[in-house]
Amino acid sequence: MIVSTLTGVMASVMGVGGGFVNVPTLSIMFSLDAPTAIGTSLVVIFITACSGTMGYARQKRIFFRSAIFLALPAIAGATMGSGATAFIPQAVLFMIFGCILLLIGLRLIFPRIPFIHHVPLGPSYPEQCQDCFGKCITMRTYPAHLVLWGFMSGVLGGMTGMGGGIIIVPALLISGMPIHFAVATSTLVIAFSSGSAAVVHAGLGHISPLLAAVYAAGGFIGAQLGSRVAPRIPAVHLHALLTGMYFVLSCVMLVKAATIW
Repeated sequence: MIVSTLTGVMASVMGVGGGFVNVPTLSIMFSLDAPTAIGTSLVVIFITACSGTMGYARQKRIFFRSAIFLALPAIAGATMGSGATAFIPQAVLFMIFGCILLLIGLRLIFPRIPFIHHVPLGPSYPEQCQDCFGKCITMRTYPAHLVLWGFMSGVLGGMTGMGGGIIIVPALLISGMPIHFAVATSTLVIAFSSGSAAVVHAGLGHISPLLAAVYAAGGFIGAQLGSRVAPRIPAVHLHALLTGMYFVLSCVMLVKAATIW
């Protein structure tokens, strides 16, 4: 319960769903195989994201129109990615997980690395969001950018159990959305994509009900705490925390993949 609560706090604060911690702890601490760790993680992410979304909705930091353009393709991608786990060896799944975390960590340190690009194509529209703290943000939104990265986040989330926020948050940051608003918007999208992915994994038998319940209970509490803590964390510190977690856990998962290859 302590691990899941801390995971919920980190997931809500960083807007990444929590799978980047859930999958390593489930596979290492409880010896779950890769598909089951992924499926169980997605159930927990769904509960955690729903909890975090309630907190961020109260803060009025969600760009709802952008969330729609992200969520619909993310649901489709998550369904596809989840189904693919039935055919991919678990060592490969762990390796994919570790490599993706490493790449995104590098991208956060070196923004010029071509991993996630802004896609300012097609029609666009101005979108505004004013939070409960009086901060008003206006940005120009390109649906093509959101649809592309929403779909990619869904595929990645369903295949790795990370929820997809590791793509959504950087994609929103690149489009000009401040990090606290990006985290809030990402959390709502993750609720939809992880929920659809969890349904597919449940059908494949890739879920541990007991661990899902324990992690979900802790994650729900942690997400509520995290949504209250996040506004008090300076953006530069939030960025550094996110980057450090990616590097540490990427090393853990690559070692795990090597040991079961």
